[in-house]
Amino acid sequence: MQQTWAVILVLLMLLSSGCGTMTDVERTAVGAGLGVDLDNENNVLFYAQFNRPVNVQETGANEAQSEVFTGRGKTPTQAARNITLVMPHLPLWSHADIFVLGEKLARTDLYYMADFLSRNRNIRKNSFLVVAYKVSPYDIFHGECPFALCSSRGIINILRAQDKNFGVYPLVTSLEFVTKLLSYGIDPVAPQVTIV
Repeated sequence: MQQTWAVILVLLMLLSSGCGTMTDVERTAVGAGLGVDLDNENNVLFYAQFNRPVNVQETGANEAQSEVFTGRGKTPTQAARNITLVMPHLPLWSHADIFVLGEKLARTDLYYMADFLSRNRNIRKNSFLVVAYKVSPYDIFHGECPFALCSSRGIINILRAQDKNFGVYPLVTSLEFVTKLLSYGIDPVAPQVTIV
């Protein structure tokens, strides 16, 4: 009788190992950058830059190493979901290091984005936040950046170098931005990026 209970207990422990949400790495897409803007009808455009899984020795380091997907919806969450419907891999949003706000959205409704940034568990609170100036986040993600495999990483490298050497562009995380936005009497600041 004790052996039966021991076998049942061992089987239950094996079945509840926590691997139910396991995802095969080869079926995922690693996020590099996320961006949000508004279109002319005030629909949300959600942009996501993903690293392309390539071997640098085979293709060369100067080729584009990322893909940019665009989704449209009434909310940022719906627009991001529309991206997942056309992607062949499961997106890992939480790997994105940068969040690009479109200029139209930044001028229109930042509190809407504060709600999205603070509630969404898939966006890292320590990802850097920038504002696209006179271009869309899509253009920023398609821009070329020297010595970087994708523009998201290149922008972060440029901002870190500027902050370290000159103190011109202070790095702002999404958590800092939302905290200052929701604090009374404090205006949030974020560096602007554009394509030259």
